[in-house]
Amino acid sequence: MLAYLIGKVDKLRGRGIMLLHDTHEASVHALPRFLDWLARENMRAVRQHRPPVHIIDYRVMVPKRTVTPSGIPELVGALFADARDSVARHLP
Repeated sequence: MLAYLIGKVDKLRGRGIMLLHDTHEASVHALPRFLDWLARENMRAVRQHRPPVHIIDYRVMVPKRTVTPSGIPELVGALFADARDSVARHLP
């Protein structure tokens, strides 16, 4: 995964978007090493008078919105409490 990310950024000309999902273990493990590589590469770019790669957090492009409470945590809590009580009633 790290080699893949580096290869993509090395070929980048202009803007690009990189999306990594934290549900993919390979992305999670590659990210710290990729960021280290990018920091070194950016220092090299500056020394060579090339523009560095800028990381922009996606939140600057997406307006913040409030999440409507779903009530699911309360429902799950009540279901677990009912299950626990049911099991407790059947234990000697």
